[in-house]
Amino acid sequence: MNQLGLPISLNASMLLESFVANKELLRLINQLF
Repeated sequence: MNQLGLPISLNASMLLESFVANKELLRLINQLF
């Protein structure tokens, strides 16, 4: 893997993680209200 490809894939996985976390958070909030 080249130097340019590493931060891009890392960024993509972080984006995916935050997306999943946001979905979980929304689900939790919907359960409360």
